[in-house]
Amino acid sequence: MKLVRHVLIYGTAVMLAGCGVLAGNDIDYQSAVKVRPLEVPPDLITPARDERYALPASGSTSRSEFERARAEPRRTGQTV
Repeated sequence: MKLVRHVLIYGTAVMLAGCGVLAGNDIDYQSAVKVRPLEVPPDLITPARDERYALPASGSTSRSEFERARAEPRRTGQTV
C-alpha cells in the first residue's frame, strides 16, 4: 500500500512539473501575418451531375411513374 501511495505522489509531482515546462510555449497570435485565402479548384466546388439521384420535377409520383420517366426522358419532355 505504501508503494502505491509513493508512486501516486511522485507521479503527480512529475506531471505537475511537466506542465510547468510547457507554460513557456506561448504563441503570439496578434503578430501573425495574414495569408491569401485558400483556392479550391472549380471541379471540387461544384459536384458533377449524377443521374442516380435525380428527383421528379414537382408534385407527387409513384415509383413506376418515376422509372418510366427515367427510361423515356425525351419522349415525355421531362429532364432527368
